[in-house]
Amino acid sequence: MKNNSLGLKARIRSFGFALKGLKVFIRDEANAKIQLFAAFLAIVFGIAFEISSLEWLMVSLAISIVIILEN
Repeated sequence: MKNNSLGLKARIRSFGFALKGLKVFIRDEANAKIQLFAAFLAIVFGIAFEISSLEWLMVSLAISIVIILEN
């Protein structure tokens, strides 16, 4: 049976592709900068208001869903 696990070099290369995709997303999508700024504000306010772990989970989920659906 063939081993499908990625080696360290392949994982680093894959991470590089992900970063390039993020750059393209920010550069090409009209609302990306607004959404990322809103996510940044949500994180800052979460820290300021000392939200609970469950609330962090919900904030992270909401941010992820917005970014994924935009892409």
